[in-house]
Amino acid sequence: MSAKQKVPSSSAAVTGTVGESRERLVDFILAQGIELEFKESIAPAMGISYGGRIAILPGQSEAEEFSTLIHELAHLCCVRSHVA
Repeated sequence: MSAKQKVPSSSAAVTGTVGESRERLVDFILAQGIELEFKESIAPAMGISYGGRIAILPGQSEAEEFSTLIHELAHLCCVRSHVA
């Protein structure tokens, strides 16, 4: 990609229902010793992961939050061995 080309943006919203999968995911994250917090101060990011923590922007839809949690958990799996 050249310096003049713009990076494409994704405007596709995450939709759907997660049912009990959200609670199971949160339980899994906590069982790994990963702290989970909801912080408005991370805006405009939907979520961030750092030092064994995941911070999520409050106010996301159920599907967006689930997707963000999976995304941030994957970051921690890549950089540290948090997941057994």
